Amino acid sequence: MARRVRVWLAWWLPLTGLWMLLVFTTAGAELLAGALAAALGASAAVLVRSVEGPPVALRPRWLLRILSLPRAVVVETLWLVPLIARAVVRREPVYGSFRVVEFPGARSRTPQATGRRAFAKWLGSLSPNAIVTGFAEDDDAVLIHQLVHTAAPPSCDPEPP
Repeated sequence: MARRVRVWLAWWLPLTGLWMLLVFTTAGAELLAGALAAALGASAAVLVRSVEGPPVALRPRWLLRILSLPRAVVVETLWLVPLIARAVVRREPVYGSFRVVEFPGARSRTPQATGRRAFAKWLGSLSPNAIVTGFAEDDDAVLIHQLVHTAAPPSCDPEPP
């Protein structure tokens, strides 16, 4: 219990300080509002820390996939410029499309498989053209939504074949 109180205080103090920096006033009502908002934030942080999720194991080599992200962000942003222009100028709706991409081992429950799915969801959702919406575990596949449909399916697997 004492550990939770220390964690709560470790969140509450900086959140209160941040509130004071943002409002830049020492008015009583603002200080009280900041203390209450910080208390809510600190309580949420303690609650999130208390919930145990599935065990997750990440492989350091997966981080190498991050090296391709800057190029992908620039290229995919350029793909979106005409789409955004048509949406703004012509008021054309943007729908995009869903893609089902093979993801071997999607149904596995090992800590490494759980970490691989989490990393894939993060990796596949960072670029501006695609977002990973979920995994079809029965089919060993991942569901990805793309704004601009590409010839090759997007790769989000940190361990591509």
